[in-house]
Amino acid sequence: MAQNELLLGLAQAGLTVSAVALALFLLRRTLKKRYPARAVCVIWALLAVRLLFPVQLTLPDPPIQLTPPERTLYVTYHQDETQAAGAAQDGVAQPALPRGAWMTESEFTQSVQVQENWKSAIHVDGVLALVWLTGVLYNVFWQARDYRRYIRRLKEASADVQSEALHGIFEEQKRSLGIRRAIPLRVSGAADCPMLAGFAEPVLWLPQEDLSEEDAMFIFRHELTHYKRGDLWLKLLLVAARSVHWFNPLVRLLTRFAQEDIELACDDAVVRGMDGSQRRAYGETILRSAQAQAQRRALVSCFTGDKETLMRRFEGLFDKRAKKRGAALIVAAAVLVASLGCAVSVGESKEKLTEETRLEIAEWWAAQIHEHINGEAELLASTAVLRGEETYAAADLLLIEEQGNIPYRAVQQLDFQRDMDGKWMMKSAKPVARDGVTSLEEFRILYENDLGLPENTGTASDDAAEQCREILRLSGGSTEVVRRWDVTNDGENDLAEVRHTFDNGEQLSIIMAAGQPQDYTYGGGENARTAADLAQQYARAVAYKSVWPLYPVLSEQEQQALVRQQQHLAGSEDENAVWYTKYGGSSPSYRNYVIVPTEEANTCVAVFQMYGGGTTDYRSAIAITAGEENGRRVISKMQRCDDHLSFIQDQLAGQDAGYTMREIFGLYYDSGLPWPDLQYGNTGETVVNASFYNGGPITDLEQPLTAIENIFGYFGETYEEMEGNTTYIRMRTWLTAELVSQTDTEAVVRLHFIDGSPSVDVRMEKTEGYWLPVGLAEPLDGGFAATGGGVSLPVGETTEQAVRNAAGSIPLLRAGDTIELLFDPAPAGEVTIADAVVREDGARQYDERVTETDSFSYTGGASSMSYSYPVEHITAEALSSTQPADVYRGVTVSYTAADGTAHTAAFVFRIAGGAAEASRTIDSTAYVNDVYGYTLTLPACFVGQGYVTEKDGCAMFGLKNAWPEATSDPYGAGTVMMLAVEATDYLQSTFGEDWPVPSKTLAERDGLTYYLTFASDVQYDTQDRDIAAAYQEMDQAAWALDGGSLTIHAPDEAQRRARMETYLNGVAFLDGLARYTRDYDSTIWTERDTVGIDGGSATVAYELWDRQHRPYRAVEALEASDKGGYHLTRQEWLLDETTPTDSLERFLLRYDNSGLGLPEFSEARVRALLANASLTALRDPARAMEWTLGLSGGTAGDRIVHPVKQGESWVYTFADGGQVRVGMRAVRLGDAVQPIYLPVWWSLDTAGGSGWEFDPYSYMMRKETNDFSGCTVEELAYYLSLSDGAYAENILHELDLQWRWSPQEVENAVAGNDIARAAWERHRGSFEARFPPDEIEAAYQAVRDYAAANGFSVENLRYDPASERAWSENIMESGVLRDNVQEDGLTIDNVITVIGDARFGEGAWRDKADGYSFTLYRGADGKWVQEDGAFGY
Repeated sequence: MAQNELLLGLAQAGLTVSAVALALFLLRRTLKKRYPARAVCVIWALLAVRLLFPVQLTLPDPPIQLTPPERTLYVTYHQDETQAAGAAQDGVAQPALPRGAWMTESEFTQSVQVQENWKSAIHVDGVLALVWLTGVLYNVFWQARDYRRYIRRLKEASADVQSEALHGIFEEQKRSLGIRRAIPLRVSGAADCPMLAGFAEPVLWLPQEDLSEEDAMFIFRHELTHYKRGDLWLKLLLVAARSVHWFNPLVRLLTRFAQEDIELACDDAVVRGMDGSQRRAYGETILRSAQAQAQRRALVSCFTGDKETLMRRFEGLFDKRAKKRGAALIVAAAVLVASLGCAVSVGESKEKLTEETRLEIAEWWAAQIHEHINGEAELLASTAVLRGEETYAAADLLLIEEQGNIPYRAVQQLDFQRDMDGKWMMKSAKPVARDGVTSLEEFRILYENDLGLPENTGTASDDAAEQCREILRLSGGSTEVVRRWDVTNDGENDLAEVRHTFDNGEQLSIIMAAGQPQDYTYGGGENARTAADLAQQYARAVAYKSVWPLYPVLSEQEQQALVRQQQHLAGSEDENAVWYTKYGGSSPSYRNYVIVPTEEANTCVAVFQMYGGGTTDYRSAIAITAGEENGRRVISKMQRCDDHLSFIQDQLAGQDAGYTMREIFGLYYDSGLPWPDLQYGNTGETVVNASFYNGGPITDLEQPLTAIENIFGYFGETYEEMEGNTTYIRMRTWLTAELVSQTDTEAVVRLHFIDGSPSVDVRMEKTEGYWLPVGLAEPLDGGFAATGGGVSLPVGETTEQAVRNAAGSIPLLRAGDTIELLFDPAPAGEVTIADAVVREDGARQYDERVTETDSFSYTGGASSMSYSYPVEHITAEALSSTQPADVYRGVTVSYTAADGTAHTAAFVFRIAGGAAEASRTIDSTAYVNDVYGYTLTLPACFVGQGYVTEKDGCAMFGLKNAWPEATSDPYGAGTVMMLAVEATDYLQSTFGEDWPVPSKTLAERDGLTYYLTFASDVQYDTQDRDIAAAYQEMDQAAWALDGGSLTIHAPDEAQRRARMETYLNGVAFLDGLARYTRDYDSTIWTERDTVGIDGGSATVAYELWDRQHRPYRAVEALEASDKGGYHLTRQEWLLDETTPTDSLERFLLRYDNSGLGLPEFSEARVRALLANASLTALRDPARAMEWTLGLSGGTAGDRIVHPVKQGESWVYTFADGGQVRVGMRAVRLGDAVQPIYLPVWWSLDTAGGSGWEFDPYSYMMRKETNDFSGCTVEELAYYLSLSDGAYAENILHELDLQWRWSPQEVENAVAGNDIARAAWERHRGSFEARFPPDEIEAAYQAVRDYAAANGFSVENLRYDPASERAWSENIMESGVLRDNVQEDGLTIDNVITVIGDARFGEGAWRDKADGYSFTLYRGADGKWVQEDGAFGY
């Protein structure tokens, strides 16, 4: 149990028991008169038992929630010399950092910047738990010590009772009480009163033997009664409760009263049935024993007591009143204790099941009900329904097999439960009215919600009653038409009232019109229809151009307005005239509508997508307000957003809804309706071959701006304009447009509204030669930035915009470089990263199927944050028909800020392509591939002018020197085609028949596909006629190749292995993808590594991460055969993600592989785990080792602390005896109070082991402080290969310092890392000489003169600006020039170091010394002086 939970449990148990005990204290006198002491003793026992179990057994939502103050902690800091030195700067005193400070946990997490001088943070609850435990141990020790000492004293001065008379009385009392156990009777001088002591072996001790027979009889009976009732054990229980709650004075008082009541109960038992004289004699015996008593003992049964206890015992001896048995009192006390325990909770309240939570879960479930019913179904609409405390998920489904005209209304009642984290989740879903509606309650559950009444498109019956039963699925009961009436004055009945009586007698009245239920009432004529339901009734009237969905649900006033409007349309003003039932004219037609809720609970907006009457796509909206009239819900008011439907709204909706133009635009185009396209409504026709769009020429759609003006031309209002004697109705648009960005296929246009409301960006795409809007463009966050490879990466709203912003300078990165995303302000929730191959203009090269998508979540409270990830090659790069030196990559980042604003940002970079094998000129039409064992017969035009490049078994063919101006490499362009081999199932599953690049299959053999892909972009100089002709000839010949051009040979062993590897890799990819994307919804992503392939066998490891950022590892064994075609002969999961790592064998299977190794937590995951204060396991190294690696069933021990690495290692011993040592790294970032521990290496006692030479977490922490001091040169070289410009400067500074002492060590460290070596060489190349050439030459001559004067020579003198200053400073600080500095004030400006190769004469200590350094200083005459000893390595 966690410390905090233990303390809260102690507090809750102590508070509830103390409340009951306090009531018993106050009622003690009353209870004593009415109930026997024995009953009260039972209650004390119940309370003591409750005190010993400090666990809160409260209800899920307790009525009494006692919330203690927020947890506090005490933070201490190091006081080092650096701080002391920094106490005053520039003469201004700086405030000293306190040695410690108290603060709340939230203050520390959110406000305190944890720095290197942070030492420790001690939680108060940890201190309190330690104090409590110390008190418990002290009390237990004190009680046990005194008890054992006293028993020892009793035994040391003891002897068996010799009196036969006493033995006789003792045995007689045992028989009368039914005690058969042998209990020794002994006398001891240490006994200050007759007492019973001992739990396992009880003994009755007497202070002396000279007892009268009467006294002996009373004493023996009293003590034996204690034994028979188990009072010693009850006293032990009370002492234990007092020890646990030693801090609670009420518990101490409870123990005292309980001890007293134990004696009273025993006295009651002894004197039961005695007369007054016998009771007096018993009391006198007690008094005589009390005179000799020295003190009371807690764990013995003493015949006497203190003065107050004796007085109460005497009162009880002569109390002969009849008393109740006390069973009811005991039950009442037990119920009170249980009730208080359930009703009172101490601690932070758990999340209650709010209406918002119920709605969220119900809406989620309703949207997927169709996936959980028998048979195939299509989801039409869904909603959540709350009825009091009950929650329902409702959906309208189109059952594919039934092919009916009426949607099936599926409703399920939901139950909820908490998950392990205390969050609410769905427990079960029970269908409602699955076989028909049998009660009014079921009817209201199904139809009195936002889905409303079902929409009927035709029933088999013309009878209103039968229609009603069929459409509403009424079951049982009786249904009849009770009245019909005419409302249109045409002499025909328009409406019918159908009454359905359920089997329980409840009645429902339904208004039928046009064969459809339109309204209903129950009870006294009421209903509770929702605003969305009534708005849908209006939308149906408009869409179907019929008044009947609308008329029955209007208020009386609105009904009259509708009649007036329809009579006006019929050309009559007579109120008794026949009125028009068609709602609207022949145009427009309605393609779609959507109901949009508003902030007003009683108002929804119906939005329509329309066409016809010379228009292709335009929109209109009206706000519907629901009110109550005579107990039923009706449409009481309608307000229009525009005047597009004014001819049917004039009488009903004359008032404007009051929305801004930006809000209306959002209703039209961002509320669920599809964006305008090239379809002409619901006719199935397109406008591609038409000459007009929305009344304007379709050529308007050929440019983004004119397309916007055309498509949104009806977003506005009409007005009248006179020209001569003619009145024209014209359209005034509400917006102006501005082109933000444009590429060949995508554009962004900004719309400005004339009422001054906020502008909006619209994304457009080019389809079939026409520009169409496809969505709103989320604005670029100005606080977003991306860095990588030492430079900032170009950023834009789209990848195309990022390319334009780069202005021709797109950074080149390499695999392994780190990209860092900077968010200011920080995102809230999930961030999605989509990485794709793009063209040079930023347009995506392939479709989304080969776009790599990743995501992370940020839930911290920091105002800004960063996220880092390594650059890697992606699958789409392999689809390129060429193998260029650089591949363009575009990354799109989508996230939502804390204020709810959605953002999209993009950045671009180039990545160096993989190294291909040497290209060669094609000198024969027979190309032989030695990797897979096949021959491709090439066209004759390939010979001589063509080349082939081989990489990873793939062959790329092209035209040599195809683009001389673009590249000097004869094989750098001109690619015509590529021949590749992949597993057939893998290709079919990934691409199907629709490949993202031009391709052709040559052969499918033994589970493998041999296929060609062709160039999808320009590969040659189109301006050079000869090159263009040669390329086009090769391209046409390549497309003419077919299966007859390919000959697949019988493979040798190496080729057989290559084919098997390709097949097994494809199978492994598909198997992992199918298993971990279908069955595990919690998986964020899966990484795969083929641990090993041996002939026809492969072991594949999959790494999964759940949404709590915990890694799991699954391992699969595959075996295949190539006999009769490649096929699997074994497919076995050796370990799935739920299998515990409970043996060394399983540990090695999971982690002893070269591809995945130990789980690597990304920076975002590390930050999320640090922010999760409830995840205490990661704060303890041993538990963190088990949590991160899934270790189970063993023990951790043999701890070794590694202070340099800020971590420690533990030996984990599995149940089977196997052992592994795991290194755990302490990781702390940002404001984290405590570090978490993550695994970085492991090793065995025998052989084997794995881990990082330089773990990734050290770099995370180093770069956060930008402090790389104390690193080895190897670490610095590694960090330099990861860093960008933000950190490289400090790393290079540290390398410069190392260079002073060991330049060769630095050179060796960077030599093995291409990126670090290049950065170091650029750094060294950036140094300028400190002296002009003539002074350097003068220094050379001074060295030569010195060498000649001292018997040696020097050659190859040179000046290295990168290292010269460091060498000079070194000699000045610790060499022979130190005295010159101290005594003469020599400065670095007057010191120079040059390097040369020295040659020594005979007898010298060595014959030569290459790379000798010579340090000189400028003398008083201005000439360079070589001091003795100021030279050497």
